[in-house]
Formats: sequence, C-alpha cells, structure tokens
Amino acid sequence: MQCGVKCLDDFFSAVSGKALKGGYIVVIQTHGRNGQYNPHLPIISTSGGWDPEGQQWVHLGYLPYPMLHKKWQWYALEMCRETVKTDEINTLIDTCYQRYPNGFVANVQKGDVPARYRSLAMYWAKYVVRPPISVRRIDRDDGQQVTSHSRSHKTDRVERERVDVSTFIGRMMQQVFPKGLKRIRYYG
Repeated sequence: MQCGVKCLDDFFSAVSGKALKGGYIVVIQTHGRNGQYNPHLPIISTSGGWDPEGQQWVHLGYLPYPMLHKKWQWYALEMCRETVKTDEINTLIDTCYQRYPNGFVANVQKGDVPARYRSLAMYWAKYVVRPPISVRRIDRDDGQQVTSHSRSHKTDRVERERVDVSTFIGRMMQQVFPKGLKRIRYYG
C-alpha cells in the first residue's frame, strides 16, 4: 500500500514539475473472480496534489499513463528487491524489466468522481468484505473435489473449474489476513 502511494506521489510530482502530495484511499484485495490468489491495489486518488512549498492545490488535467506504468513497475520491483535481498530475486527483477519494457499494467478508470459518491463507497465496502468466492458459485462439493464457476475477464464466458478439496481450502486460507491488519488505508 505504501509502495503504491509513493509511486503516485512521485508520478504526480513528475507530471507537475514540483513535489506534490496526493490524497488516496487504498485497499488491498487478494483475490480475482475465480478465488485464486491475485493481489492488487484498488486506489481512489485525487486528480492532483498539495504543493507544500507554494501552499496550494495543484490540479492535473492530463496524466500520461505510460509514465505511470513505468513508475509502478520500478516501485513494485524495487520494493521486492529491498524486501527479499537474494540473488534469485535480483535475477527475477532483471527479467521483469526486460520482459515488460513498457512497465506494469495500471488499470486506470478515467473520468470524474461519480456524482453518487455513496454508491461508490458501498461498492468499495462490498469489494473489501466479500469472500474470495461466493457460496452460490460453488456448484458441487462431493467431499473429494469442489467444482465452481466464474466469468472470465479475458473471454467474458462462464468457466468451470474442478479442484481437490485441499487445494480449494488452501486458496481460501491464503487470503485470510492476520488479526489487526488493515485492508483500507487513507493517505494524504
């Protein structure tokens, strides 16, 4: 979460040409549609930042998303390098820089804050507290294997999957956070 915020502050500062501090609501989400481990950071961000030197708010009308992709790649990979500190991680990080020369994907939904801000808050609350897979998407459990379905982002079709019970439980358990860990944080 802190890595994402540092990245956005750096991005806003690079775009504006002066040091800015943005405002953010950051959520850590650990699963995708099919319940498998897929960590990502949904972030609601201001469209600019506070300039502490000039004591004013700076609105950014244009955000170059290719720059954001490169900055996110650098911040994420360097955080991994600082945290893990092994030769293997350095090799993996170097490979990521070579394999993804345009940076990492940062899905940005463009536009103004929705007028119905309460519906946005309700959406986020539901997004944070829902389980990795809904009970209604579990089609069958025979004690040995679990069959479930989900709609694929790539094909937009319903896909079914059958896995061993231990695999299914393992997927769910890896997404249980330690007691006291905050899933939503506010910055700026």
